[in-house]
Amino acid sequence: MGFWDSLGKIAGEIVEKGVNDLKKTAGDLKNLRDEMESYSESELVSVYKSARRRGDYKVSSTAKRLLKENYDYEDWEIDRLEF
Repeated sequence: MGFWDSLGKIAGEIVEKGVNDLKKTAGDLKNLRDEMESYSESELVSVYKSARRRGDYKVSSTAKRLLKENYDYEDWEIDRLEF
């Protein structure tokens, strides 16, 4: 197997792993959203603050999106939430 064949094989494996990771992340975000959809405003604010403190981007971004969609929060309102 030549150099270019080996390089192509490695690149294909890297791309496949990236796609699989992306699918897993999308599934995780959908599951989070489904679970958090029924949360009250105060629960979402609490979850958002806690996730921000922990550095949990998946949870904080999902809570932020739901606050914006379900409770008409603006970015500046979310940004001023103290955590």
